[in-house]
Amino acid sequence: MKIGRILFPAIAFVLAACASTPQEKLAEGDRYLTVNKEKARGYYQSACDEGSMVGCHKAGLAWLSGDAPSPENEKGRALIDRACQGDYDEACHTIADMWRNGTSGVFQDYSSAVGYYEKLCDKKFAKACRSLGEMSAKGLGMAKNTEKAKELFDKACEFGDIATCSDMGDTWFKRIDDPEGYEKVQKYWSKACEGGSNEICLKIADVVEERSGDEEKLSNSQKYYEKACNAGLVPACVKLTKMLLKFNERIVGLEQADPFMRKACDANQGDMCKLIGDLILSRSEELINLKEAYKFYEKGCLAGDVDACDYKKDKGEKISAIEAEIARQEAEEKARIEEEKRRKAEEEAARIAEEKRLKAEEEARIAEEKRRKAEEEAERKAEEKRRLEEEKRLKAEEEAERKAEEKRLKEEKKRQKAEEEDFEEEDRPKKKKKKVEEDFEEDEGSIFDETPKKEKKPVEEDFEEEPAPKKKEKEKKKYKNEMDELDDLLGD
Repeated sequence: MKIGRILFPAIAFVLAACASTPQEKLAEGDRYLTVNKEKARGYYQSACDEGSMVGCHKAGLAWLSGDAPSPENEKGRALIDRACQGDYDEACHTIADMWRNGTSGVFQDYSSAVGYYEKLCDKKFAKACRSLGEMSAKGLGMAKNTEKAKELFDKACEFGDIATCSDMGDTWFKRIDDPEGYEKVQKYWSKACEGGSNEICLKIADVVEERSGDEEKLSNSQKYYEKACNAGLVPACVKLTKMLLKFNERIVGLEQADPFMRKACDANQGDMCKLIGDLILSRSEELINLKEAYKFYEKGCLAGDVDACDYKKDKGEKISAIEAEIARQEAEEKARIEEEKRRKAEEEAARIAEEKRLKAEEEARIAEEKRRKAEEEAERKAEEKRRLEEEKRLKAEEEAERKAEEKRLKEEKKRQKAEEEDFEEEDRPKKKKKKVEEDFEEDEGSIFDETPKKEKKPVEEDFEEEPAPKKKEKEKKKYKNEMDELDDLLGD
């Protein structure tokens, strides 16, 4: 036993160290509290050691065991007191409850409890104001004072104690017929509803609806019914749906009530399921809507709503008729598609056959064209060969003629040149003799005449040849003309 008492706290401490923040450690402690209190204490204690007063308070509560004095209770009270000293009001309220009830090893002491409650109430801690009001109403630790108790209860409700608001509303509900009673009921129950008491939301909605005029029933009670319905109170959903249908046109009412009807239908309210079906069909009676509405009519019928059963039967027959018509149309469409496929297959086969025929014709035409072109090409090449051979022969003849002509002309030119040289040879002695005589005359004058003579300018007459015979002139002219013609022929 001693080993266990040593090991369990150590193990709990090690596990608590795995969580990183005080908030995570508190969450782990809450998770283990009902299954392993030792482990939960380890997480709470670790959070407390890191400065979390909530952790100290929860660790203290986890140590408390019975009402008799014990080491566990003493350790628990020490941790709770530590949290109270750390300004955690919930811990101070726990200590006050111990004094008031004489629990966890503490002797009952109303005066000490009142002291704690008063300090907490002054700090607007709602539960302390309620506890103090209870003690004032019963005269425990203080003089009995009903009026003061009412004031304290009123404070507790104002500071957020939902139970007190609910109880105060219940107290005033006994005087609901008095104007003040109805006002107080609204005051306390509305606070309780806003604070999260969903049952009170339904109660105040009923009271407000009952005591409001027709024009105000919906506006005054709708928010309370909605809150109660959203919290899962099915009667609130049903009542709100009926009010929305009553004070609106049917379609508008159904649309507004849709979410509330669905909650009620989920809770097997048959009439609400039937209304959902009505809403769906009000939008459209297409097959998809008919099938969806049918599900709700069926559910409403199973829940015992007679109207839903009638609608289920009627819409079921309509769905069957529509589906039969759809099946017939689908069969016709299928047959049409099959026929269309057959026709297209025939057309395709005919088209392919025609394409093959045309292709064969085209291939035959191309083959014929190739044959014709081949023949034409052979003829063209043969003709071209003949033409080239003829051109070659003509060119050879022309070349032979040209060469013969060139040879003749060259020989003629050679002959004429020889004749010209003969003519020049005959003229050369006469020119030479005249030149010698002129030179002698010049030398002779220079010997006997001391005065230098002016240089004699050659005159054109000095170089004039003696006129040749007419026969020579004609031959020269003829020779020149022949040479010009020969040059022209050679140039060409």
